[in-house]
Amino acid sequence: MTKDDSMNKRILIVEDEVIISLDLKLTVESLGHSVIGMAISGENAIKLATELSPDLILMDIFIKGDLTGLEVADKIKNLNIPIIYVTANSNQDIIGKINKITKYGYVSKPFDKEKIKKVFNE
Repeated sequence: MTKDDSMNKRILIVEDEVIISLDLKLTVESLGHSVIGMAISGENAIKLATELSPDLILMDIFIKGDLTGLEVADKIKNLNIPIIYVTANSNQDIIGKINKITKYGYVSKPFDKEKIKKVFNE
């Protein structure tokens, strides 16, 4: 994402931990973006991504429900929505998978405003 592409985005947050989801929402909004939806499960994420057509999705890798964040991303790839992954997992196999499937990168937990801002501007 270029710097110009990152301005005033409509963001869908997919995160099953409410505190983290709310923290992400506040951080995203403090950077000048709009959070248009928040999902806690893979099934809900697919529904919201399809209905809301966000400019960007912040996707936790391990979420509630039958689908992981990676599986959700695979199911909605035809929507061509950029996805930035959010993970507390530092396992190099997982990080390698993320790097193979997205050019938009990931944010590791715990995150802060500068980490989010940096990945939005890459």
